[in-house]
Amino acid sequence: MRRLAEDGHAVILITHKLREVIGYSSRVTVMRGGETVLAGAETAGLDAETLARTMVGEEGEEQARRDRPLGEVRLRVEGLTARRAGGIGVDGIGFSVRGGEIYGIAGVGGNGQQELADALTGLRAPAHGCIAIDGAELAGRAVTAFRRRGMRAIPADRFRTGLLAELAVYENYGVTGVPAGEFGNPALVRRGAMKTAAAGAIEAYTIHGAAPGTAARLLSGGNAQKLVLARELKGEASVLIAHSPTRGLDVSACRTVHDLLQGAADAGTACVLISEDLEEVLALSTTVAVISRGRLVGEFAAGEVSRAEIGRLMLGHA
Repeated sequence: MRRLAEDGHAVILITHKLREVIGYSSRVTVMRGGETVLAGAETAGLDAETLARTMVGEEGEEQARRDRPLGEVRLRVEGLTARRAGGIGVDGIGFSVRGGEIYGIAGVGGNGQQELADALTGLRAPAHGCIAIDGAELAGRAVTAFRRRGMRAIPADRFRTGLLAELAVYENYGVTGVPAGEFGNPALVRRGAMKTAAAGAIEAYTIHGAAPGTAARLLSGGNAQKLVLARELKGEASVLIAHSPTRGLDVSACRTVHDLLQGAADAGTACVLISEDLEEVLALSTTVAVISRGRLVGEFAAGEVSRAEIGRLMLGHA
């Protein structure tokens, strides 16, 4: 890039890495939330802290976290390593989450979040490490073993991995209850009971545009996410893994999802919130951690760390 610039070419570098911006650019423009917040500033006049603060936002009042008592440790992760195509996705991660706690993990996309979420929900067998729910070791076991222990999940892609788009709302809502006999013998499912249960969920969660027989693919993003939440939060959940739960949603839908996550924590569920949205992590989390290059590079009690510090850790400028 330097040689191209020296030869008279104009080079535009689009990156989230502070060290690249400071090391290679002449001028810098910062975008946040789809808007330009700094335009064409001379890089030589900026330090890492100022740039990080500009990228992640000024200090401000966060959404009030509910004053809830925390229970015993419900999720324990030790030395978790998981592979992905071409290398290691998660590298020796360890943390614990107590009942009533929302453990927020912030980070720039592609730093191991998907591999971590997959491992915590049983979709990806770890290469090494421990995952225990309420004291039961589950690493390497099938998804059904995780779910029997009360693990529930909100995946990052609601239509690809959260729902079966061509199936009806009632089928998507009831599918997780079939193995447990919630709707009769799994070999002879009582579809009427499933439809009645789905109708109740549609009303309770205000899922607009839905009837039990509506195809899931016809729901808007926000209402599809409400359907996922209605299914995953029915009954008692020991651990909830929420990966980018408000991605692509409007403000109203985001607020609903946040209220439901808070409600799950109020009920004693240990919640893990994995999100690229720093505002979301700061607003909801009891504890804030930062993931970078597959490792947790910082862990803080909410309110005890600045946005600039989190920004530096997220952007690899620790």
